[in-house]
Amino acid sequence: MSFKNTRLVKINAHPRDYFQQTAKRGERDYIMSVSGLKEFIECPAKFLAKDEDDEATASKDWGSLIDCLLLVPEQFNERFAVTPETYPDSKTGEPKKWAANATYCRDWKESRNEAGIEIVRRNTYDEALKAVARMKSDSRIMTFINDSDKQVWLATEWHDEKTGLVIPFRVMLDLRPRNDSEFYKCLGDMKAIKSAALVPFQRQVFQYKWHVQAAAYHDVYVSAFPNEDRCTWCFVIQENKPPFQFGRRILSEEFDALGRATYTRALANYCQCLKHNHWPDFDETDESADGWSFVKPEPWMESDGLFAPHFEFEDESPDAEPAPAEEADQGIVP
Repeated sequence: MSFKNTRLVKINAHPRDYFQQTAKRGERDYIMSVSGLKEFIECPAKFLAKDEDDEATASKDWGSLIDCLLLVPEQFNERFAVTPETYPDSKTGEPKKWAANATYCRDWKESRNEAGIEIVRRNTYDEALKAVARMKSDSRIMTFINDSDKQVWLATEWHDEKTGLVIPFRVMLDLRPRNDSEFYKCLGDMKAIKSAALVPFQRQVFQYKWHVQAAAYHDVYVSAFPNEDRCTWCFVIQENKPPFQFGRRILSEEFDALGRATYTRALANYCQCLKHNHWPDFDETDESADGWSFVKPEPWMESDGLFAPHFEFEDESPDAEPAPAEEADQGIVP
């Protein structure tokens, strides 16, 4: 089982083009992605039933906005429209405060929706600019970004030996440092997150299966460029609330191995579901007794003080100057 026939489709890819589908879920020509695979892992039946046009969550909307402003700002006007503060009165032409129920405002919104343009509230846009400025204050992050190709779209095929199926698959890397960069051994991903602190971030990696994404993206990339030594997966992370703390993280080998085992098993199961046209629900996939599923702690839940890090402070004299404020923990720098 492996990825084969991988090709580079486009750099600076537009999401509108990347997310196009020509087949429905449950059909063998459906183009699978890591996002779809994560839904399948949760529940095959829910994956099958989901509408491709389901609205993105607020966190995804925010992440897409930040990615665009920071990585591909030239695409902003094609993808986003900021709600104006005023609109012209239909009789006098005088500016009036924006009102969602006014005919002019409804027509403005409808025309953007029809064009596939995402509408962003003015206050959200202003906050996003602050977040981007905060990120740009870190020279290491900006070197990583400026040295990289952005939004790198790769198309590939997953060949499953047991079923004989060949599954279309696609990935889009946020950041691929160029070969002349000091980060040339890395691949990178931007994440808008709840907490940039190390332990909560580790939880988020597992919860949202970002380690699965990292392992699959890496393996797809290596299948296209086998002579490149891309061995490090980097996360550029930022909290989605003020003061927009940020950090740099490297995925451990242990997380990488877990992600690889997870995505390969999930793709094997996906091929079985395709072959037999059977998509189990929760009751068929969970460990249960007489139809009741067990709820039990995972090993990480039993760690003492997981969310209560231990601090030790040296006694200071009353005249001692306070230590300078620092950025959020920046993690390991590649």
